Amino acid sequence: MPLPLMAPLREAGGIEWHSVSQALGRRHVGFEVEHFDEQTRLNPLDTPTGAYSLVNLDAGIEPVLFGHRIGIDVTALNVGDTQYKSFLSRYKSFAFDPGRNVILQLTTIM
Repeated sequence: MPLPLMAPLREAGGIEWHSVSQALGRRHVGFEVEHFDEQTRLNPLDTPTGAYSLVNLDAGIEPVLFGHRIGIDVTALNVGDTQYKSFLSRYKSFAFDPGRNVILQLTTIM
């Protein structure tokens, strides 16, 4: 008998580009695709969920402002606003997981 709440197979791949310039300092742009397979070996207590894929993007720069290096990063998760239910979610029987999510991060770099 399969163990309960065993995560399905997950594949992920991406690419990231980095560069350095005098005006913008360090820069990066990234792209990632995650695919989660359907769990086919279910315990009798498990709730089945379907397979799904997510696309994530990120970009950032580190300019020097007022003599200090500042990091400005933007990350977009689930860019396609895919409706999905994660097999390991406690809410999978009555709610979808989060949709598109955009994160802005500002940091000071010493």
